[in-house]
Amino acid sequence: MYQFVPFILIVISLGVIIVILVRKFPSLTLLDVENMPEVKIGRKKQAYLRKKLTSKNEQRAQKRSEKVSKGATAFRAIQHVFRTYVGDVEVRLTKKDHERKETAPPEVKSERKKEAKQLLADAAEFMRQQEIEQAEQVYINVIRLEPKNPEAYGGLVDIYIKKEQWDEAKQTCGYLLQLDPHNDVTHAKMAQIAEEEGDRIKAIEHYQQAVLINHNLPQRFVKLADLLEAEGEYQTALEAVLQALDLEQDNPKYLDKSVELAILVGDKKMSEELYDRFRMVNPDNQKLDVLKEKVRKLEE
Repeated sequence: MYQFVPFILIVISLGVIIVILVRKFPSLTLLDVENMPEVKIGRKKQAYLRKKLTSKNEQRAQKRSEKVSKGATAFRAIQHVFRTYVGDVEVRLTKKDHERKETAPPEVKSERKKEAKQLLADAAEFMRQQEIEQAEQVYINVIRLEPKNPEAYGGLVDIYIKKEQWDEAKQTCGYLLQLDPHNDVTHAKMAQIAEEEGDRIKAIEHYQQAVLINHNLPQRFVKLADLLEAEGEYQTALEAVLQALDLEQDNPKYLDKSVELAILVGDKKMSEELYDRFRMVNPDNQKLDVLKEKVRKLEE
């Protein structure tokens, strides 16, 4: 076992060096690594070890294989620890960078804010022109200037939704909610993402939060009603669509929905009242006869 220690250490050392070079200093990959003294020495040692290993007899070959397997397992464990450590370092460096930006002189902050504002305008223009990739890069540049800029993160969420990158959209929305837990737009986007992922319960929770924060958008109440109806929560769905009707009393779509839900709940009196309102607003609707028959069949 001890004869493999130098070999394993050399492999680990080279692996760590390569990881650091590739991840942290891409420009250094252009260096002439082939002629580095450390690499030459490492190769000489590896060549010596390989020569020594190949001179062993057949009887010990199996034992060597088992030892190498154990060494590889140990190396993978070391890699995992190293990556965890590097990730921790990156988090600390990012935190320090944020602190450095936050403690910048007022004139520097003002200049960054001005630059970020212009970049956000550029990103919005890219979005209007459907140049999604360019817009994404600009939003990222804004975040480099202002790591807690909610508009930039919101723009990224819109891009990820357009690209149907639901994991990225969810993670970015989650961070936005950490910055501002009471942002109704973010909750509505999170609800949309959850629905796309097939999680209706989570979608309902976020739409409920959205309408509690901002109760002036009837379409959110109707969307909430649709999700609740799909879950068999007819009474709560009816209450949601009635909230939408309070905001748009003569909306035929909302009235139609309210009649259907009142029928599902079994409330004949409310069904009749809502049906009459629907008939007055949209007398030529082809569903009127069907709805009237359903209301008639309800028990008093």
